Amino acid sequence: AGSTKPLRVNTTPTVSGSIEASVVVEFADAPTQVISLQATGTRPEPVIPDSLAFNDTRVGDTTTKSFSIDNAGNAPYDITDVTITGDTSQFAENMTMLATELETTTVRNDDPVSKQLTYAPTGKEQALNGTAAGLDITVETDTGTTETIDVTAQSIAPALRVDSPINFGDVGLNNTVY
Repeated sequence: AGSTKPLRVNTTPTVSGSIEASVVVEFADAPTQVISLQATGTRPEPVIPDSLAFNDTRVGDTTTKSFSIDNAGNAPYDITDVTITGDTSQFAENMTMLATELETTTVRNDDPVSKQLTYAPTGKEQALNGTAAGLDITVETDTGTTETIDVTAQSIAPALRVDSPINFGDVGLNNTVY
């Protein structure tokens, strides 16, 4: 009488969300005891955008856009690897640094990771030929998810701006005015 025995109960949730169960303990010389058990199964759910588009940025100008890597689940996950391929020369960011920053990130369900990319086209030939620059940002997580963000960027030729009319005033014959 009056002695206690520890009872160990483990849970291994296989679904996300609230889980309830009970343990019934019967005694030979005491009333039956019902012990309620509760747990919450947690699971991360990476949300990584499919694409990011920079449209019609003039050569010599810049356009900055943001993208977010989010978590729709109820447990954190880690970004384990980031690979960036494509024409990185047309973007202002140091892509190695961007990849390293992302690779050391834990994404929580209430705290999305936001990053910016700045498209800064420099090639007049690309703009005149209508050629687009592009990047693929491939993100791997410890959940086994691998997603690629398709970044497209289109440059356009610099604009020629002329105030009209240009008035040279009175110009003597055979004289040149600049």
